[in-house]
Amino acid sequence: MNRSLLLFLLALSLLFVLPACDVGDDDDDTSDDDDSTPDPADTDDDGDGLSENEGDCDDTDAAISPNESEATCDGVDNDCNPGTPDDIDGDADGVLCSTDCDDEDAANFPGNIELCDGADNDCNGLDDMGVAAGEPDPVPRGAGSGVVL
Repeated sequence: MNRSLLLFLLALSLLFVLPACDVGDDDDDTSDDDDSTPDPADTDDDGDGLSENEGDCDDTDAAISPNESEATCDGVDNDCNPGTPDDIDGDADGVLCSTDCDDEDAANFPGNIELCDGADNDCNGLDDMGVAAGEPDPVPRGAGSGVVL
């Protein structure tokens, strides 16, 4: 046989043999490339526009996503960024919101002196009259209670 014919036949046989060797895994990983079953982490389960593979740290809650702002003092990583502080001092009284009974009022924090102002200044759950915070006083102030405001 002449050399040209031999090379032609060899090339022709390779065309039929090589495709038969492809088992569907065309990359270097060990998994099959069958894309008929999608990765569950590629599905946006909560409808916030992001899947777990796109950075959503809780794909069961639409209020938790990298697109959300961090809500302070709720114990939840709302913005999917563990570096964003959750426990802050919102009223600058020196007490973090996780232990401050009223982090919107700097006059109310644990260890503070109770004042005669109707508020729970020392965060013990009771106001000036020893009544649970938010409950009405048994004797209205200024009406024979001996307390003049």
